[in-house]
This record gives sequence, structure tokens and C-alpha cells, in this order.
Amino acid sequence: MQVKSGHVNRGMIATLKGDMEREKAEIGVFITLQPPTEPMRQEALSAGIYTPEHFPDQQHPRVQILTIDELLDGAGVAYPRGGAPATFRQAPRRRRGQGRQAGLV
Repeated sequence: MQVKSGHVNRGMIATLKGDMEREKAEIGVFITLQPPTEPMRQEALSAGIYTPEHFPDQQHPRVQILTIDELLDGAGVAYPRGGAPATFRQAPRRRRGQGRQAGLV
């Protein structure tokens, strides 16, 4: 996910696509204060559509551009809900005893 304010442009979407490729992310979200330009929309569309392996009837844009206004109006990120746990990267588990919580004084 990338969040930008000020002047936004197509190059920022291209950068997000490169980051997604490097991180092997299926969906990327670009959040901005400004409305996206037409070149930004075209760049996002060129990323294609993500179809989850376990839900082939669902399709989601691989790159999504949302403005703060849209988010405040209730828009959200389109992603597979109810998908397999592998959809999201998991934090590593810690075993008991690896860290100790300090007691209250």
C-alpha cells in the first residue's frame, strides 16, 4: 500500500507495480488526497485483474487507486474475503518464553 499527498502522477503507480512485483503481492492499493489522473488510471488498469485460486468467480483489480474522500464515503479495497489464510502474509509466531513481560511495580 502506498499513501501520497500533493501532486500525484502515473510514475507513482508504476513504482507501486514494481514494488508489488518485488514483494510478490497480488493486489496493491494507492491512497491519495488528489483525484487520480487519466494516465494513472490507465497505468493501474494495465496491471490486470487478480482471480483468487480458491474463488475463481471473484475478480479484483490488481492495482486500486482510492482517494481519501472515497474512503470516508465508505469505499473500500476490493480483495478476496473469506479466502484461504495464505491470502495474507502472516507474522512469525513467538514461542512462550522468548519474551518476558515486566511485572507491575
